Amino acid sequence: MSATVRTQRQVVLLRLRRLVDHLQADTPLDRADRDFLSKRLEGFLSPGSRTSLDRALGLRSRGGASVRTTILNEERDALLRHLAREHEVWCRFPASLAAKEMRRAFDKYERGRWLREKSANIAPAVEPNATFWRLLKTGMRMPQDRRLSQILDEIQYPV
Repeated sequence: MSATVRTQRQVVLLRLRRLVDHLQADTPLDRADRDFLSKRLEGFLSPGSRTSLDRALGLRSRGGASVRTTILNEERDALLRHLAREHEVWCRFPASLAAKEMRRAFDKYERGRWLREKSANIAPAVEPNATFWRLLKTGMRMPQDRRLSQILDEIQYPV
């Protein structure tokens, strides 16, 4: 997915999150959000429209990832970046090496402890197992080394 498409989807997701916040707080939307949503929903609801709601909102392009997948991937990426930043060893490694080591630890967890812990209602107390448990419990997929390295390379370190 190109950076432009990703940015456009992020803008739409932010608008939808603001919509949820406004609905829950019973406060009015600002004009830009109102115009955006009414235009997109009108396009979806118009007679003869064959477009899905995802597409009408600009969240899915032809063959693109669904909104759910996009949101889960963003959540997964944030968890993995946090884990790499906070892990006492991985934080010292370049992204490519941290990705290999993280993937190796994940595979070991998935083949071993996960089989015993997957029915639990709360995550283990110790990292990285807590993050791995969360990923597996919510059905998120652990990326392979190359993609994981790209994700970890996007960490924004404080200056």
